[in-house]
Amino acid sequence: MLENRSFDHLLGSLKSLYPELVGIDPANPGVNNEGATAYPQTPAAKFMLPYGVDPKHELVDVKEQLTFNGPGGGFVHNFIRNYQNKQASAPQVMAYFDRQGANRLPVLHTLAESFTICDHWFSSVPGPTWPNRFFVHSGTSNGWVNMPVLFHNWHDYDQATLYDRLNEQEISWKIYFDDFPQSLMLEHQRLAHNRARYEIMSAFYADAKGSEADFPQFAFIEPCYFGGYENDQHPPANMLDGEVLIAKVYNALRANAALWQKTLLVILYDEHGGFYDPVTPPAALPPDALAGDGFDFTQLGLRVPALLISPYAPQGVCSDIFDHTSLLRYVSDKWGLGPLGARTAAANSFTSVLLSSPRMDTPANIPEPSTDTMAPSGLKAVSGTTSKAVRRARKAAPPRPINDLQANLLTFSQVLDAEIPEPAANKVRRVKRSMQSAEAHTAVATERVRKFLAQHRRKPRGSKVRSPRGVRRV
Repeated sequence: MLENRSFDHLLGSLKSLYPELVGIDPANPGVNNEGATAYPQTPAAKFMLPYGVDPKHELVDVKEQLTFNGPGGGFVHNFIRNYQNKQASAPQVMAYFDRQGANRLPVLHTLAESFTICDHWFSSVPGPTWPNRFFVHSGTSNGWVNMPVLFHNWHDYDQATLYDRLNEQEISWKIYFDDFPQSLMLEHQRLAHNRARYEIMSAFYADAKGSEADFPQFAFIEPCYFGGYENDQHPPANMLDGEVLIAKVYNALRANAALWQKTLLVILYDEHGGFYDPVTPPAALPPDALAGDGFDFTQLGLRVPALLISPYAPQGVCSDIFDHTSLLRYVSDKWGLGPLGARTAAANSFTSVLLSSPRMDTPANIPEPSTDTMAPSGLKAVSGTTSKAVRRARKAAPPRPINDLQANLLTFSQVLDAEIPEPAANKVRRVKRSMQSAEAHTAVATERVRKFLAQHRRKPRGSKVRSPRGVRRV
């Protein structure tokens, strides 16, 4: 699950390949009007936005984007209202990546052309990152829809999760992460038997090379959120870094023939990130009776990019209505899991989309794109610049503003620190180090994650559970 991009923004241009796809018609693009200025959809999305440009996506902003000046008419207005000193970037809210243009996404578009595009997959909440990620893990956000601000508006997320249900059925699972797994916000995930199932991304690539029987039956990948090397694709991060991550994951699975023949890779984005999409989200069933932020959970969020990638996933478009709980519904039906709320119980599954026998024409390898042309802080990388040189340029770049997701993860690291059984003096030293610079704060936060997860490290129960013969993995 990647970050903060709308369907039209990333995949709308695939309508040129599939006329039935609800996407972008260049002859009749969507448009927002702000005063006397028209802002149409244009194939001019940038791989990397200027630092500090992060279109808003809290509930109040999404409501304005959906309703101001007519249905779907408020995206540019909302951006300009929030970023009056960055109006030059307003057209980027309406811009898209063109599969036939200079800003083609070489990995995502290749996969979209080769497998199943879900063009009616909506985020679960018309709001920001955290509640939508909670829905993909548990089918609910416990009634909360807004992001906290530091420790203000901070809530308990003690609901049952997918991983609890997998444990009950002895289904093996892991969460692979790069720097800071956001899913640790869920209280059950911080229990010893669950945190033992967290592994860094290098372990994913090692596991993918091993025996198919030993690979987890369910795996969730969290991207890198920090450090100038983010590959989560959260604006303004470099889209190509995320493209590299997607290619690495696909190629690792595809290279292991036995594993690939039993794998379904689902690529999702948590929410639309303030980028334009013309489709009004449909009504939704509330997951439970909780509504702490005054939102009743009777409407889905905006469309997000979603791909089903597998030898069992056909080329083409599926237009069934899905949201993040559709993933939960699929695995719940597959393994006979216990309940995960009313939304999950009512969600559409994508089981019927999958083929009964595997395809033999899937891409054997997708080249990783070079990120050398996208050095940070506006630095231009000349032809022939090496990746090592770009990494040095990124390290030397001046500090940049952190986004809401990063700020809240940094704050949450203090919660993890409190649960690490170490002398108070060690924790005080970490606090002092974190105050030296933004980079030091990030380094301390990720150190806290590693120390927290290292407690009582042991091989998780059920890690050797094998799938029944012929059962495909997620």
